[in-house]
Amino acid sequence: MKANYYLKRLRRYALVSTLLLPSISHAATSPSQIPFTVENQEIATTLDGDKNEITDETARYFTIQEVTVRELTESVWEKEDKPLAQTTKEVGDVVMLIDKIIAVGKKIWDIVSAGRPVVQTNMDLVISVLPQTAKEGSAFFDMEGWDVPESKDFLVEFKNGFNSTVVSFVYTVFYQGGGTFEGAGKYLTGVNITATNVNVSWGFDFNAKSALVAISNHGSKANPEAGATLQVQYTVKNWMKHITATETVHVMGRGEIKKLR
Repeated sequence: MKANYYLKRLRRYALVSTLLLPSISHAATSPSQIPFTVENQEIATTLDGDKNEITDETARYFTIQEVTVRELTESVWEKEDKPLAQTTKEVGDVVMLIDKIIAVGKKIWDIVSAGRPVVQTNMDLVISVLPQTAKEGSAFFDMEGWDVPESKDFLVEFKNGFNSTVVSFVYTVFYQGGGTFEGAGKYLTGVNITATNVNVSWGFDFNAKSALVAISNHGSKANPEAGATLQVQYTVKNWMKHITATETVHVMGRGEIKKLR
C-alpha cells in the first residue's frame, strides 16, 4: 500500500486519543469563536516517490474546524499554587514608554512549548506599568494603595472534523491595579499570562506565547490611569496543517480587564 506506517496506525490511536483527552469541568461562560489561519503542510512521500493516500477519516481528524474560547467563572488555580505579584526589588528593564508612563519587565515570553506549560522560574519579571521618574522603575517602591491581585482564566479549545477537542488549554491573565504615586494615578503591577491544563491529542504539536503589545493612559497627565494590551498567540501543527490563532486582552489600572478582537 502507498499509505505509510504512520497512516496505518491512525485508526488504532487517533480516535482513542481524542476520546481520552481530559476535559475542564470548571464553570464557564458560553464559548465564542476565534478566527484562525491555516497553512497546508507539504505531504510526505513514500519510498517510491508517490504521495501518501489520505483517507477522509485522516483528513477529518487532522483538520481544525473550530477554535473557541470561554471565560472560566471558577479559577483553575488552587489558592496556594497561584503565582504571586512583585516580591523583590527587581522590576526589570523598561520595555515601553508613552505619555510619562513606562512598562517594565518583559515584552514577549513562551507560555506553552511542545505541548507543555512553560514554568516561569523568575516571577519577578512580570510587567508593571508605572510613572516615569528620573530613575526608571524606582517609583514602584514609593507607591501605595494597591488593590488585591486579580486573575481571569480562559479556556481555549481546538476541535477537529469529528467535532472532538484535540487541543485545549487554559491561559490565566494576572494583574494588580490601583497603585498611586504621590497621591495620583492608577497604575498596574503583576501583569502576566501563564498556561495550565494543557491537553494535546496524538499527532498534534502545540505552542503558545504572550507579548505586551501596547500601553496607554486612560486618564489625564495629572491623574494617569495605566492600561496594558497583551496578546496571546498559539499554533497547532500536524503533518497536514499549520494553524495559528491570536487573542488580545487589555487590563486597566482601575482593575478591569477586557477581551479585544
